[in-house]
Amino acid sequence: MRRVLAAGLLLLTGFVLKVAPLTASPASFDLKGLSGFSVQFTRDEVGVVTELVLYQPNGTFVAKRR
Repeated sequence: MRRVLAAGLLLLTGFVLKVAPLTASPASFDLKGLSGFSVQFTRDEVGVVTELVLYQPNGTFVAKRR
């Protein structure tokens, strides 16, 4: 399944991803039904998203924008 979540962000998956915004930041999201999993978008000084940070129980993973 190919799904565009936001400008420049594409999710390729075989299941439906449900996200809920965190109250701490409009750029962070909890993954519903997955305790300990969240996603954060990092922006540069002009507001362009430069990376995605995935937090999960076994570590933190960074995906830099190409």
